[in-house]
Amino acid sequence: MATPTTKIDITKLPSEQIIQLKNQVQEELNHFTSSLQALTTAQTKFKDCIDNINEIASSSSSSEKKEIMVPLTGSLYVPGFIKSENKFLCDIGTGYFVEKDSKNAKILFQSKIDKLTKDNEKLTEILQSKADTLNSINNVLRSKFKEQDAAYQAKANK
Repeated sequence: MATPTTKIDITKLPSEQIIQLKNQVQEELNHFTSSLQALTTAQTKFKDCIDNINEIASSSSSSEKKEIMVPLTGSLYVPGFIKSENKFLCDIGTGYFVEKDSKNAKILFQSKIDKLTKDNEKLTEILQSKADTLNSINNVLRSKFKEQDAAYQAKANK
């Protein structure tokens, strides 16, 4: 059962607590921004997979074996040959691979791109909400500092 949320009027909080709240929201904003960048990078990688499938499938008309570089690690590659231009091992997550033909492999990667696009849109909405919240906090903080400065000036003029 969800607990009801209560809204707090931040204009009634002391400046120190508003600053802490601002820092917390800024950290969340930074986290969501890096998550959005990671989603965009993943989308690009899946689009590259589709492009690579198209490239290999289009070159299947030639009868010669096509040589490629096969990655063993992030920085170690060995020469290899494409055995079949219409069969691909696709990573479906957590180290599991399935063999798919070019059509189904493209469908798999496109579905992943579509999912990431939806997640990207949701995350963008959250980012906008957090940015609006941060702007509101900054406005309240500015007004608090103006009030404190005016009170200090009034005391100094007496």
